[in-house]
Amino acid sequence: MKAQEFKQYKRKGLSEMIPFKEFVGQDMSTISVSDQDKLLSNEEFELGYIARNPKNHADMWYVAKKYFDDNLELSDTPEVDADSRMIDSLKELYVDFHNANRLTKQEITTIDNFIKFIMDED
Repeated sequence: MKAQEFKQYKRKGLSEMIPFKEFVGQDMSTISVSDQDKLLSNEEFELGYIARNPKNHADMWYVAKKYFDDNLELSDTPEVDADSRMIDSLKELYVDFHNANRLTKQEITTIDNFIKFIMDED
């Protein structure tokens, strides 16, 4: 049987992470943690990070401090796509409130005009 050959790949975009210490108290049941990382001491585990998929915030996983230190650093430039995600979030919020009939017609018109203005900026 032929041995598996792994190839090296570079990341195309930025990673979204938060230090585990800032995530403490949140629901960890949806965070993927590797068997290897489960063996870390509590002190070492607390030095890690929680990463999330920028396009699916429900998809989160644990990143050990050693991996983080060896491979990542804080970016001083926000990802170009951040504005698009903000606009999408605003639209979702608008639709949720609109569907719940919590907005007046005047508020709906104002938000509609604001979204049109933002979309024209692209």
